[in-house]
Amino acid sequence: MDETFGLVLFESTSQALKTEKELRSAGVACAVIPTPLEFSSGCGIALLISEAEMDAASSALEGCTGHRLKHPYVRDRTARRRPGEVEGESIE
Repeated sequence: MDETFGLVLFESTSQALKTEKELRSAGVACAVIPTPLEFSSGCGIALLISEAEMDAASSALEGCTGHRLKHPYVRDRTARRRPGEVEGESIE
């Protein structure tokens, strides 16, 4: 089953965590996930944002630097996962 999300990619872990904090303070739900294998990034984590939250996330990310927004990101939930990746992580 495929699902569509927004994916925020980073060059550094500190930038990822700072952006997560900024999104959450703006009321945008997001989940920290391992960077999907198909993306090259300097950072091993990414933020997953639900389709319903994308307008709010885009507004909150205006003026922020150090990230790339991939939208739409279609995630195959049946695809093989990396070792240590937890199935069913949720966006809170």
